[in-house]
Amino acid sequence: MKPLYLVFGLWVLIGCFLSGECHRGPRGHDPRRRPPPPPPPPPPPFAILLLDLLPQYKQIQYQLPISL
Repeated sequence: MKPLYLVFGLWVLIGCFLSGECHRGPRGHDPRRRPPPPPPPPPPPFAILLLDLLPQYKQIQYQLPISL
């Protein structure tokens, strides 16, 4: 029986030291690669209205008569 225990014990020790997952912990992301940049934030809803009204405002401002 002793040779069986010896073989089994060596087999368990080899298995513990060869599998590095239990010692290293879970694998994370690859630090050599940079993550992609985040997408640009969406424009605020009022910016669309301002962009639509801005050219009209400039046209109205220049069309006003100047009286001295």
